[in-house]
Amino acid sequence: MTVMLAVMFSSIAQADDTTLLLGGRAVAEVWQDPNIATVYRSAGLGVEGAFSWRPHSWLSLDGDAGVIRMTGEAEQAIELIPMSLGVFARSQREDSELFFGVGAALVPFSDQGIAVITGSKLGLDVQMGVRLATDLINPSLSSTSPVQRADWEITVGRRQHMTGEIPGLDLSAWRIGVGLVVRL
Repeated sequence: MTVMLAVMFSSIAQADDTTLLLGGRAVAEVWQDPNIATVYRSAGLGVEGAFSWRPHSWLSLDGDAGVIRMTGEAEQAIELIPMSLGVFARSQREDSELFFGVGAALVPFSDQGIAVITGSKLGLDVQMGVRLATDLINPSLSSTSPVQRADWEITVGRRQHMTGEIPGLDLSAWRIGVGLVVRL
């Protein structure tokens, strides 16, 4: 991680004129609380939508929201809606971009087991990743299209929640995501 940060800040390149990215990704989460694994699993898969707004060449405001649903034994189910919003530093190259950021995380949940428990967990979200240019979009073929380019995105992160008064539902998790973003 230290090497990634050194690369980002040692050679901040000229940014393109992209101000907004929109995308979607598949996300895998591994929760730290063993009580979740007892009833469901220790990991889950979900989908999420994401955006990145760039007010400056090396700074962005990024957010995402998704859904993860798992079923357990005898009609038990848990649904999580992880959301985050953070400030990111980024290093743009012609065909790639590195990013690292910190922000707030909120996970509304509904655990429908023997009793129904609903609530939200507030915490800290740390993410880093890379975006790699693809040849999926050729802007010269459609000069009126707002889409400039499509990128593959790979993210790795950690969400850390305060346990609060319900210690059995610590939704802190390691996260990895893979998806596609378009630059507008």
